[in-house]
Amino acid sequence: MIATTAKVVLPHIDYLAIMPELILLGGAILVLLVASMTRGGMKRNAATATTVAIGLASLIASIVGWFHVSNHGASVTIDSAISLDAFAAFVSIIISCTLILATLIGHAYLEREGISTTEYHVLVLASAAGAIMMGQANDLIVLFLGLEILSIALYVLAAFNPLRGESGEAALKYFILGGFSSAVFVYGIALVYGATGSTNYSQIADFLSLNQLVHSGLLYAGIGLLLVGFAFKVAAVPFHLWTPDVYQGSPTPVTGYMAAVAKAGAFAGMLRVLFSVFGTQSSTWQPIVYALAVASLVLEIGRASCRERV
Repeated sequence: MIATTAKVVLPHIDYLAIMPELILLGGAILVLLVASMTRGGMKRNAATATTVAIGLASLIASIVGWFHVSNHGASVTIDSAISLDAFAAFVSIIISCTLILATLIGHAYLEREGISTTEYHVLVLASAAGAIMMGQANDLIVLFLGLEILSIALYVLAAFNPLRGESGEAALKYFILGGFSSAVFVYGIALVYGATGSTNYSQIADFLSLNQLVHSGLLYAGIGLLLVGFAFKVAAVPFHLWTPDVYQGSPTPVTGYMAAVAKAGAFAGMLRVLFSVFGTQSSTWQPIVYALAVASLVLEIGRASCRERV
């Protein structure tokens, strides 16, 4: 009896949709390989110039994707796990511009501190790719993958300067609390999957629009845990307590980059999930989001008043 092998059917891949991530991750690997295989390592000026060029290439690919969506409409690819639409292209453009600015600002910092290694450039490229993936995700698993690519690189960036003890302390706090928030986020994904039977955005939205859940506690618990994970990443009250120590201890360029890219990726993922997936459940999550927003604004106004008095 002759054994037959099952035919593997690969999903259709629209490389234009994932081109920004491919450019950034490929560029990060390129910089790492050149730095590792070159005698004396890659020079700081060359690493900065290469990273800026990679960021410009990602920006161009994002703009091309924007015009493609304008002419041909939105689409999904890789078994509906990645979406190419105007929102995803806009997020990609914002993050690519932020990457370029952070590289130029970081170059001055590296030069002042006498740091000639290329780890900073590799890590900012990797974290930017994760943030773009969060904006393009059309599946909760892909969203979590982008979140972890973004977060792990930021954990290392926070401890980038070994000469400052505060930098290592900030990275340790960020790593512990970030790992906890990731665990909460994954638990939320598991509960949503248990309630709907899918992690795909479109399939979850269709299920919720066509079915009336008899026991909705599992779904609501999953939505709540997802909101906790997002609130941690955007530093919304009361999940903001990690930001003072981490922002103060991290190198200044890393703090600015972290505040921009992490927030952009987290807000992109949160908006897409809430409106595309749980739009029919808006009466459940809207009061929570309103409360988080109001509490964050009140705290910021209070801080500003205290600074003026001082």
